Amino acid sequence: MNIKDYLKKIAPSGKIFQKKIKIKKAGEYSEGNYILQKDINVASGNGLIFNGDATLDLNGKRISGGNQINEWNYGILAHGRIEVHSKKNGEIFGFRVGIKITGNNSSVMNTRFHKNRYIGIMIEADDALLKDCEFEQIGGVNDEPYAIAVQIGESSRTKIIGSIIKNIYKQASYMGAAVGEGLGINLSANSIDCQVKNCRIENDMPTNGTIGIFCGVRGGHEVSGNKISNFYGGVCSDEDALSTIENNEIEISKKNVGSYGIFGQRCKLIENKISENFQTKILIEKYSNPTL
Repeated sequence: MNIKDYLKKIAPSGKIFQKKIKIKKAGEYSEGNYILQKDINVASGNGLIFNGDATLDLNGKRISGGNQINEWNYGILAHGRIEVHSKKNGEIFGFRVGIKITGNNSSVMNTRFHKNRYIGIMIEADDALLKDCEFEQIGGVNDEPYAIAVQIGESSRTKIIGSIIKNIYKQASYMGAAVGEGLGINLSANSIDCQVKNCRIENDMPTNGTIGIFCGVRGGHEVSGNKISNFYGGVCSDEDALSTIENNEIEISKKNVGSYGIFGQRCKLIENKISENFQTKILIEKYSNPTL
């Protein structure tokens, strides 16, 4: 059965559902096959919580948070396996974390994440798929120095394919003394054997303290076919990580003095194209990884 038929007929648990269940308001939902019928605006708290395996068609609608600065809230919080998709590019807007996934074999496709305040999507599950999504302008808290479009936590074999990430900078209003970063994709120290393929990761303004893709210490990651521009670091891998970085196109602005295309002391580097307009190079030196 192809994925289109799968999403129409079968929930992730394998149970057959006769029709989609309409969602018109924020709240908690059990397993099932759902469709968002209208935009949901949440003044405070979470958007949708799923306590069982579920599919969700965003149906081109938006789930909006109330921009409560440092409040911990989620646009979608999935405790089971979930499939989120939208033919019309549904949107998750204004939450501290756009979507958090904890169920193995989950997927999110054709979804837009806009102005979420800390993390666009957080994946703490194995064999997840993030495909054809768009992330833009992550940031807005003042108690955390990092802003991250895609955070891959404790996860194996997650795939990030064909997604667009734009304008990710470190938190501008952070009040503490720690040094933060804006990260397009963070394959954290707890992730292993993940793939990032054919994504476009770009900032309009070249800024220090930004990294397109970070690969954590466990390694085994494959980063290939991506286009990255205007980040201080294009692809950065922990110095002890064994990952493959292949066929990426990286452009570093001349305004970022000291910036680099690729850092990866033990990585396998294959046919990457790095802009040479100013101090752009493959950099092999020690880099302290984020503790995320």
